[in-house]
Amino acid sequence: MRFQAAGVINKFDFDSAIVGTSIAANFQTSEANIKLGGTFQNISLDGSLLKERKVLLDYLLTKKKDINYKY
Repeated sequence: MRFQAAGVINKFDFDSAIVGTSIAANFQTSEANIKLGGTFQNISLDGSLLKERKVLLDYLLTKKKDINYKY
């Protein structure tokens, strides 16, 4: 998924993202779309370190200016 995440970010149209470790990789985007609103993509990295997710988030936020921030 580390290599595929850039392709997902570049090719798919979405306004919200799920980013996390292997636990978040099992979250269903269809359920998030309904419960939280928006169009989600799950780009969680299995077994990733915080610094790996930082690289992914930095790339995501530079490519997608319309990402919704939900905490």
